[in-house]
Amino acid sequence: MIEGMSFFSLFYYVYWAIALWLAFELFDWVARLRRYRNHPRSEALGRATPGLQLAPRISPFIKRGSTLYVVGRSSKYASSLRWGIFWRLALRLWLRRGCKIHYILTEELAKGLDGGTYKKLAAEFPEQFILHFAPIGDGDFDEETERLMKKLSSTHPTILDIGDGRTVMWLERSHPEGQSATDIEFLVPEHTAEDRRVQTYLSEIGHLVKALSAIDIGPKKFSHNAST
Repeated sequence: MIEGMSFFSLFYYVYWAIALWLAFELFDWVARLRRYRNHPRSEALGRATPGLQLAPRISPFIKRGSTLYVVGRSSKYASSLRWGIFWRLALRLWLRRGCKIHYILTEELAKGLDGGTYKKLAAEFPEQFILHFAPIGDGDFDEETERLMKKLSSTHPTILDIGDGRTVMWLERSHPEGQSATDIEFLVPEHTAEDRRVQTYLSEIGHLVKALSAIDIGPKKFSHNAST
């Protein structure tokens, strides 16, 4: 311990240092939301995280009647203090706007997790926030589902069906667990309309939504029966 400083004093300084850092990050995050709301555009990003880079860019397009499809590995990111807090804020903001979210977690059960923060959102917004878990073990789904799981686990596509025939897409070339994503494409409607990959990814994600069960947040245990 630092000489002359009590445990209480050290705790006090650490607490306020963290509080000030979070306040600064939150202020910057809100500023990003406002900036991209006024100037949404397609971009190529070298490095990014969902909470700080994806959320401000896609948020201007989300409204009541929109449907957001997200593919991730596990709930670890959303549970993190440093970056997850902004992703959780964004998800809650979009749900309150009336957006429906299908969230596919490809490694949640395999890692011994149970949904974490996402499960809380599913309980609070049962008709809007739909969690889909991949089952544990080989042979639990057909070859096509297994192929798509491997493919989408590496690119982590996030696609927004705005609800008026337009779409927005976020696509990662690489996203090692515990690290930021790299080599990312973000496409606004004027560009997704010309990109055939969007419909391909929507079809593939739709396959997984039907093939993977929605998590049961009630007293029953997780079932492999498909549910949308």
